[in-house]
Amino acid sequence: MKYIETVPQGAEERAKMRKQIVLRRKTLTVLCFACAFAGILLLVATLGVLLAAELGKISEQVKTILYILTGAFLGGAVLFALLAVLFSKAGQRALAREQDFIERCDGEKSFFVGEGTLATFGNGRLTLHAETDGRVIFVPYEEMRFFSVCTRHTPSDRGEWSVVLEIPARYIAKNKAEKDAPPALVQTDYKPRLITCLQEEGLELIGETPDPDGGREKKKRICVKKFVRPDAAKRKRAAVFIAIGAVLLAASFPVAFWWETTAGTIAGVLGAFVLGRAVYSFLKAKTVLALCREGFWWKESARSDSVFLKWEEITECVKEERGGRELLAVRCAYGAYYFPAFEGVEQEIAALKERGTAEQDCCGKTVDGQLPNE
Repeated sequence: MKYIETVPQGAEERAKMRKQIVLRRKTLTVLCFACAFAGILLLVATLGVLLAAELGKISEQVKTILYILTGAFLGGAVLFALLAVLFSKAGQRALAREQDFIERCDGEKSFFVGEGTLATFGNGRLTLHAETDGRVIFVPYEEMRFFSVCTRHTPSDRGEWSVVLEIPARYIAKNKAEKDAPPALVQTDYKPRLITCLQEEGLELIGETPDPDGGREKKKRICVKKFVRPDAAKRKRAAVFIAIGAVLLAASFPVAFWWETTAGTIAGVLGAFVLGRAVYSFLKAKTVLALCREGFWWKESARSDSVFLKWEEITECVKEERGGRELLAVRCAYGAYYFPAFEGVEQEIAALKERGTAEQDCCGKTVDGQLPNE
């Protein structure tokens, strides 16, 4: 991420610069939605022109023109879809630059830790305050811990980096009952300016640090044991669409032979698409707990719900009763994750620990992992 190099000192210059940054971010957002809308319209136009070419009583010359328009509209839809993705990513970068600008206007050691909330380092304490006027909270450094965390969704070294601040609950509790609660965890973006700030303040950052090559090196991941549990509700919904797709596909043949070829073809294509998509959804409707040599992987059908934890960051894996359910608690230094417990998972983790975790990666180098303590 490339941030703004310098921030003007004068209030008027800062206001002008912020206006330009906000305008750029809003423009990119509008362009993203405009391209997405244009792509949808072109897809609808593609279907309409194709139906007109196949079902309409028109000359061969007009039909040829309509086929050309079909290809042009479809190509335009793909182009606008790609532009929407590009503008979306550019908008996200613009939003990050805008937030960094606001932080630096507040101070070079200020960072967002939530919606409209800034954390400022200095004078041996962390100051939590709103972007505008509001409540101010002071937290001494000696009562805090700072963690470097990489959120991974797949068994790889790449992920979303952040810095997690552990704050005693009594400093941010809204009532007395919450003051004895476990420490609160607040998250901020991992950026070079923050790392420099922590070093200048003499604060220890616990946890792993980003790989210099950005995690681009591909390594062989060795899965030792998998536990699979189907998602009954999602599979039931997928089964309904499998039936619909199968009916459409089966009906397309008699419709094409005995009534209208074009209508049968459209029904067949639609049925094949619905059937294929539903079968894929049916197969993916499951949760998987995979124990790898390198770490613990909880895989959901939605990628954003999946999580991969390296053994180095895990301190304990135990079963616990929570809300009347038996869950697997996977504890890290900065907090715990809770997953549905599978039969025999604790024994497999213990066996994996006994076998050790020294493995040869694809380049022939030895990788030493560390399994959780029992």
